[in-house]
Amino acid sequence: MSEHTNSSYRIRTVEHSDIAQLLELEKEWPENARASEELLLFRINKFQQGYFIAEDETGIIASIICYPYQYRASDISNFKNWETVVTQCYQHGSDEIETNALYIVSGTSKPTHHGGEVFDGGVTHVVELARKLGKQYVVGGCLLPGYARYINKHEALSAEDYVFKKVQNRYVDPLIEKYRRLDFHVPDKNHVISNYYPHEPSLNYSALVVRVLE
Repeated sequence: MSEHTNSSYRIRTVEHSDIAQLLELEKEWPENARASEELLLFRINKFQQGYFIAEDETGIIASIICYPYQYRASDISNFKNWETVVTQCYQHGSDEIETNALYIVSGTSKPTHHGGEVFDGGVTHVVELARKLGKQYVVGGCLLPGYARYINKHEALSAEDYVFKKVQNRYVDPLIEKYRRLDFHVPDKNHVISNYYPHEPSLNYSALVVRVLE
């Protein structure tokens, strides 16, 4: 079991006995976007080592799920949208096809006093697993939660330009900036994809963020 502990929470690999708390965690999503018990158990059974949870004294407060996938910067046609990627991930066993990356399928968290530490810790666990498995990349479909607000407040700007916009050397989008601090980057504007995942604050845009492993 992979486990990380600090003074106020710990991160570990999921267990089947966590299912009741995982269903409670899913309530952080809109009702039509919540994973069912059947789907959560399917993901655990398919690739348990890539399903991490964070817990504190109140119970499970966050999860991050990853699965092996194939990534090539020059051809991202297999990243049409989130649903397509996840379907392709889980069509095969994790060792049935050749893959060079771990794809972050989902990340869910409750509002807590731990701030961004839990997000950072979860992503770091995915990176560590990718290294252990000999993968070259970790890839995530990153929402753009500040995009709609930015264009309403400042200027009309394409999503492709917004993703790369900085102020005082920080990306204006808070989630892109979070990933930057964890050594992820968006390789080029082709990695900014419309209708990747339905999310109104992002105007349904997402960017593929990539961590290249040494």
